[in-house]
Formats: sequence, C-alpha cells, structure tokens
Amino acid sequence: MVTTTMPDAQPMVDAGEVKPLIVAADARVASAPDVPTAEEALGNKWAAYAWRGIGAPKGLPDDVKARLVEALDKVVNSDEFKEFMSQRNFGIDYRDAAGFEAFMKDADESIGQALQAVGLAQ
Repeated sequence: MVTTTMPDAQPMVDAGEVKPLIVAADARVASAPDVPTAEEALGNKWAAYAWRGIGAPKGLPDDVKARLVEALDKVVNSDEFKEFMSQRNFGIDYRDAAGFEAFMKDADESIGQALQAVGLAQ
C-alpha cells in the first residue's frame, strides 16, 4: 500500500497492476469516479493534496510582482494549460498570493496536528 497522487498512479492503474482504494480529497476525482473519498470509505474527512506554488523574494518591486501575477493568470486561465492538466489528471486550484498564504498556513497547522496525534511531533 502506498499513498500517491492519481496522476502518478494512473499508468499502473491502467495496466491493472494496482487498485486505488480511496482518494484523499474532498470529492471523487474524474479519472477514478468509482473510487470513494476517505470520508465516504472511512468516515474521516482527511484530504491531502500535492501542490505547487511560485514564490518570490521579499521586497519584490510592485511592477515586477504585477507582471509575474499577470503572466501566471494568463497561463493558468489558458485553454492550453487547462487541457495539459486535464490530460494528466491534475486538478487546478489557482490562488492569489493571499489565498496561497492562507492555504499554506492551514496546511501547516493541519499537518502539525496530524503529526502530534501520531506522536511524531511535539
């Protein structure tokens, strides 16, 4: 048994070498609609995601930040990017700087609580 992302596991699922048991997500995933969420299968709302983010140095000039944000918005909202991600079974949850900061804070707290619960952190 291993925890991984569906895009990483998909080739082995397609080859019949592994069977996904649950998805650790808030909702079922399109690439495996018959696989229950952790909440459906176990009664536990646990969710975990592989995420990516882009950071910049503190004090980045406002004009540079604006150009970076504009470029990222253009890419993430492009049909080509959406198609690329969809073909590889990746979801898109794009957040602005404040939204990503809040996500990171919540994830840090949630993971910290989980590590404490199993005795791996103080």
